[in-house]
Amino acid sequence: MSIFAGRNWQKAIYLLPLFFPLYLVKLELAGWPFNVLELLVIGLFLLQLGTWMRQWFDFRCRGVATGSYFLRQNSGFLLASALFLLLALVAVLIVPRETLLIDGETVYQSRRVALGILKGWILVPWLWFVMLWFNTVRREDLFTMFYAYVFSALPLAVWAFYQYWSGDFITLDGRASGPFVNANYLAMYLAPAVTALWMMIVRGVLLGFRPVRFVVGAFLAMLYSITMLMTQSYGAMLAVMLSLAAFLALTFLLHRREGKSEQLDILKKIATFIGVVALIALMSAVVLFANTEKWRLFTEFAQRSSSSVRLQVYQIAVDMVRQSPLLGIGFGQFEPKYNLEAPEILGHAPHEWVMIHPHNTFLAVWLNLGLGGLALFVWLLWYACSRVFRGRWMAEADYEVKFFRLIGGTLLLVLLLHGMVDTYIFKNDLAMQFWMIIALCVLPHRKKVLQSGGNPTS
Repeated sequence: MSIFAGRNWQKAIYLLPLFFPLYLVKLELAGWPFNVLELLVIGLFLLQLGTWMRQWFDFRCRGVATGSYFLRQNSGFLLASALFLLLALVAVLIVPRETLLIDGETVYQSRRVALGILKGWILVPWLWFVMLWFNTVRREDLFTMFYAYVFSALPLAVWAFYQYWSGDFITLDGRASGPFVNANYLAMYLAPAVTALWMMIVRGVLLGFRPVRFVVGAFLAMLYSITMLMTQSYGAMLAVMLSLAAFLALTFLLHRREGKSEQLDILKKIATFIGVVALIALMSAVVLFANTEKWRLFTEFAQRSSSSVRLQVYQIAVDMVRQSPLLGIGFGQFEPKYNLEAPEILGHAPHEWVMIHPHNTFLAVWLNLGLGGLALFVWLLWYACSRVFRGRWMAEADYEVKFFRLIGGTLLLVLLLHGMVDTYIFKNDLAMQFWMIIALCVLPHRKKVLQSGGNPTS
């Protein structure tokens, strides 16, 4: 039977992460630019609308009561979504139609870029999260989504290995990047997957050792970890190691609170093993990076290096925030404003003339969506963390639910730590990745589970 027959199409919602990298495959429909990932999400949402309309007709005789109950159960989500979409609309409206760059000849299509960001980085990922919000009642579906994302990185890792061994790089600096033009893009996509695999190995050993699953997980964990080393992204490496350390510490506290002494002994051995692996990885990284240009210039601030470029970018971004603290600068306008204002802000020419993002997720949210967008973003992070670490439901939840939530919280920590030196969310696949991790933290929500008659701890 086709996956799109009846209500089976909803399974595809959780398999969608397999296709995150397909945003790179672009095409035009009736003169409008799209990519494969966007079309998949839009197609699924049309099926979702059809399901909702059919449900509305089925219950039209008691539609008032049903509608009232629906609004009460989802009022917070609908209000936050309306505010989010309003801020996104403002971020497009404040953008000029065109911007003339500093060379006096190049015209930057500001409004067109902003509309593209609204479609690909804001609306499409949000539509996917809407479908997750209203359909997820089983933790097993989230595991399907989780594994789909992990396996989506496999061809990217293989591609990166080919680049490293053949020397056929896309990047100018000889860093493995897979299909991406920048090695940092591959590192940002891989960092949560690397963390996830090591966490699932720990979880699998503690909850019941399965040899085949362990071997597959260990192979992928090593493959992805080595691939991340080949991207030479120090921010990704540090974020993964700190997040795994936090995960092990919180896992130890969870098992001690649950009184699982046998698992505590196993966990101590696992922590020792992972510590040894981390030490080997650090030593390998030193050997791998010792002769690279990036490592030689890492602490060089007087001339052009990744560190000095970032410091300039932060200085320029903070100045832009000071100029437009309330509304920000609008979607996609960091690149042209950086080009025009960098010499004036720095007092000299910047090391890099082309800079798409401010290399910090919080600054990117503030500049793109304004102060209101930043406040909503911080609130969303607080809400996700509150679902992971505290709350009445978590107090009532069983051991496996708490362990599962901890995985989502750790992946969110990876994004936040790595996001201090790189820009997550503002890219097609990274926006989908962000909402996936939020879903792992907050879904299935208890009211939805109880409404479906399920177990609130399932």
